Amino acid sequence: TTEIYTLSLHDALPICKIPGKVISVNYSVGDEVAAGSILFAVDTTDIQNGISVLKSQLASADAAINAAKLNVDLAHGSAMQTQIASVKASVDQLEISLNTAKKAYNDNKSLFDSGFISRQAFEQVENAYNQALIAYNQAKQSYDILVNKTSSENDARANSALEQALAAKKSILAQISSQESSLRDAFVTSPISGTVTAANVKVGEMVANAGIPFSVAKTDVVTIDIGVTEQTINSIQSGQSVEVEITSLPDVKFSGVISSVSPAADTVTGTYKVKVTIDNKDKILKPGMFGKVHITKEISDNALVLPRNAVIGTGGEQYVFVVENDIAKKVLVTTAIDNGQEIEITGGLYEGQSVVVKGQTYLKDSDAVNAVSSALKGE
Repeated sequence: TTEIYTLSLHDALPICKIPGKVISVNYSVGDEVAAGSILFAVDTTDIQNGISVLKSQLASADAAINAAKLNVDLAHGSAMQTQIASVKASVDQLEISLNTAKKAYNDNKSLFDSGFISRQAFEQVENAYNQALIAYNQAKQSYDILVNKTSSENDARANSALEQALAAKKSILAQISSQESSLRDAFVTSPISGTVTAANVKVGEMVANAGIPFSVAKTDVVTIDIGVTEQTINSIQSGQSVEVEITSLPDVKFSGVISSVSPAADTVTGTYKVKVTIDNKDKILKPGMFGKVHITKEISDNALVLPRNAVIGTGGEQYVFVVENDIAKKVLVTTAIDNGQEIEITGGLYEGQSVVVKGQTYLKDSDAVNAVSSALKGE
């Protein structure tokens, strides 16, 4: 199969991820670059200022975390335990007073019921008991609140404040990481080793993050993208060698390798896309050159081969003229592989016969000929 296609390069397009003012351009079109080389850089002043501000905020966040941790410790610490113990001692003392007042109340009630003391005297004892009961209940309630509610609320508040402080620090660290990534992105590097094929930025210009300021290509390898018909696609595979002729370099022969074969036909052309890779270490091949790709569809060993124009086809038959004793003899033949220049003969001839390969269209069977020389050969 022979078709004409255009050579192309393996291009890499370094993208500037952040907009900014270009402060340096290190390479021009045609320069060789190594992978990782800094092609150009944009101004990073704003980014660096932003990082400085964030690092100041980070110091404040660390201080807030330390304060929150201290509050958590205090919520569980000796100050709280001392307060609880003090309230508990007060409750215990009021309980003793309550029991004493209750005993006095019970004793005086019996005396009052028996008429041994006056109502006024009994009411004084009764009021003392009621006051002791109220004081005890209030102290007990305060103790319960302190132990069961206030302590847990303080603990929850302290832990919540600590979590907020930690979250604030995490957010600042994430922002610093993002800014440092932007700082690295300000220095645009080449993703591959190759040749600069486009440099569209200048010092002092603004560059957008959606642009393509540079293009780098691997010039030591070129590719040809071809479209193969369904009659040919099953005859080729990745890794197969092909011959390539370049129109502008007729005296140089090139060998290519099929590097990829599309499993599905293109919906527009109906052909299967095949990529052919050609070594170009000497940099002879240039993108945009035209070339012919020769793909071997079939191979036949020990075949009889003739020039394609030696075989004449008319009326549904194929024939050649062989020369025997200076007489042209018409011989019907069967053929197989035909590459457009040569054709395989599978029947009608045998090796060593002389076949007319020039002027045969003017002959008729049994015409006399002046044979120059030629013999059918096997290949």
